[in-house]
Amino acid sequence: MKNALSSYRLMLILFLFVLSFTGCLRTDIDLNIVEIDTISPDEDKDKNSSGESRIKFVTYLNNENVTRADEGYKPIATGRYITVYIYDLNGDSYYIQGVDNFINYESYAPGRIKLMPGNTSLILPSGSYYLYAVGVNDTIESQVRDVLNNFTGGVAENLSNGIDYIGWQYGDEGLISVNQDTSINMVLDHLCAQLVLFVDTAAVAGKNINNNVQIESVTFTPPDSTQSEWYMMNNEIFQISGPGSTTATMNISGMYAYYVVMPAYDMGTTEFTIIVSFGDTSNTKTFTASFDINDGTYNAGDAYLCKIWFQDEEIYFDEVNVVNWIDETQPGTYVPTQIN
Repeated sequence: MKNALSSYRLMLILFLFVLSFTGCLRTDIDLNIVEIDTISPDEDKDKNSSGESRIKFVTYLNNENVTRADEGYKPIATGRYITVYIYDLNGDSYYIQGVDNFINYESYAPGRIKLMPGNTSLILPSGSYYLYAVGVNDTIESQVRDVLNNFTGGVAENLSNGIDYIGWQYGDEGLISVNQDTSINMVLDHLCAQLVLFVDTAAVAGKNINNNVQIESVTFTPPDSTQSEWYMMNNEIFQISGPGSTTATMNISGMYAYYVVMPAYDMGTTEFTIIVSFGDTSNTKTFTASFDINDGTYNAGDAYLCKIWFQDEEIYFDEVNVVNWIDETQPGTYVPTQIN
């Protein structure tokens, strides 16, 4: 009996140990957190030696201009580009293997990025460095993406409306002390703003809301991007003064039209030219809708929702709200949430 009891106690102890161990593992699992800087077999030469540290990242996109991970952070989508810049303690460029002071990455799955061809892993001798990242949250042509490798004195120009530029710096000033292999949380911010036009077709008591309507086209005049300057070490694109001289055509998904714009001020009233169809695409009408968006100021990271609706075939406007960004990889799943 004594031996049987001892065996039972031993089995119970082993069971509790395994249960506690697996429980600990589960608390560490977050399907939205994945380690990046994947090393392919032909890059084994990049392994760090004694006295050097490999820097890896956990990467997110701040999709709602908030600061709590459970509200607005999400993995970077596939086909996005991120460039990490390294500077020494004096603020001078630190050249990786004597070639460049930046490393280019591309996301190959949601939340996962890999080194682009010709780039080496981020391995640094012990010391202090400044780390910054710049990126584009779009699948775009190489000539547009090349702006990420053309920061002069930490500044890039020749930016464009319609592109979701994103940026990050380590901590408040970018400064990090390195003395061991490190995995860093990288939460990239939207450095531009997003305009969202919504056609509301929901039934409202006492109103004859037309729900047989479809957006065909929406155009407007965005800020003057010829003034644009991206300051990497401030993690911001400086606000532009006033609208440009060319119109832009917004992207359309269902009852939403959306477009990324440079941060700007003195934009005055934003006027949209809207072509909609009623019943079928042969019955189209053109309308204009004017909105005072944040007193003419587009703040970086904000998405502005402008709501319109139709009674019979007459247009009506509503107030503007700051909401979460439309995820351009899944625009059909968008549900606007007002942000206070």
